[in-house]
Amino acid sequence: MKATVKILKVKGLKQSFLGGNFQSYVAMNEKLEFGFLPGENTPYTPLGGKKTLEKVLDILIFKPY
Repeated sequence: MKATVKILKVKGLKQSFLGGNFQSYVAMNEKLEFGFLPGENTPYTPLGGKKTLEKVLDILIFKPY
């Protein structure tokens, strides 16, 4: 059975890149664990937004924050 993963917009958190602000997105599974890139200590919040996050869902490691 494949885990259910939701992509959530993080309210109040924006990333600044080249003078612009972008909303941050994170992946979360049904156990309320965040998606991390392998070897990282913070949940993955890509600069490319939701579309970028969708492309890397299969390599994320889900664990508590």
